Amino acid sequence: MRKTKSPLSGIVLTGQGTPESRSIDYIIKHKIPMVRTELDTYGSVLQISKIEVKINRDTPWKVRRAVELIGEYVDIQLLTQRLGLSE
Repeated sequence: MRKTKSPLSGIVLTGQGTPESRSIDYIIKHKIPMVRTELDTYGSVLQISKIEVKINRDTPWKVRRAVELIGEYVDIQLLTQRLGLSE
């Protein structure tokens, strides 16, 4: 869990070089997941766009994880209320 809020869900660090220390400090402070690749930004986007994510009966662990995440991060009562589904 993050201790503080950040608009970033994750970071893909592309190319070579080292990020500035203030960037690293931000990533650590907000516990932002990061992956690093030597590909350039365009090459990384091409590879990421090829990823196919499926949740179905053939991946029960993904179903369980999705249910866990929804339970942890979604306010079901508020959602049903805003959708006009609450009693």
